[in-house]
Amino acid sequence: MFRLESAIQLKDNESVKAMVRRHLVTLLPQLALAMALIVAPFFFLFPLFSAGTIGVVAFGACVAAGLVIAGRSLFLWDADVLILTTERAIEVDQKGILSRRVSEAPLASVQDVSWKREGFWPTVFRMGTLTIQTAGATAPICADSIGRPETVYELLNDLRHQAKAEVASDASAPVKDRRAHLRHIAEMLERVDDERVAEMEKQLEKQEREKSAEKLFNDGAQPKV
Repeated sequence: MFRLESAIQLKDNESVKAMVRRHLVTLLPQLALAMALIVAPFFFLFPLFSAGTIGVVAFGACVAAGLVIAGRSLFLWDADVLILTTERAIEVDQKGILSRRVSEAPLASVQDVSWKREGFWPTVFRMGTLTIQTAGATAPICADSIGRPETVYELLNDLRHQAKAEVASDASAPVKDRRAHLRHIAEMLERVDDERVAEMEKQLEKQEREKSAEKLFNDGAQPKV
């Protein structure tokens, strides 16, 4: 069973929105072969056992091979996954029992998302390929033979637009905060009487003069030898 922690570590405030795998129909050839290897020997049970040790070994080898093929196929299907979070698109490419490649792309850097469906069986079972192109020369992330790629496409577009909006919001936050403070100060000044406003203005002018004098003094000062 695939465990998320074995592939990635989520960041603070990051959550998983979807885990996308290949369509189950892609498992049919391997599972059909595994089933044939497991079931077929039982039809020849008596002849095989009558053959002695060789027959028993052949019976056990066929059943074991079927179980291994079925287990391996299910493991690779479960571990080969595209993970969509609120911040990243992560591809876990499980090539074998001991071979795994993990690549990721921040949603804010995704430039293009596309999907395609070609052929009779992909159309019947609504399978397709999703491609995620990021900025720079990095290879695109491709999820092959996934079910309902159009749904994943829509979800990914929504997530990346949200991520870019959050980045833009974070970049403009200091400006917005400053404007909010200035508006708040202006509202407070409107409620202050004229004498108090004049006094505050004199204090500000005095501070500006002192800063100007200090700057002039520091600029004209000569370093001691």
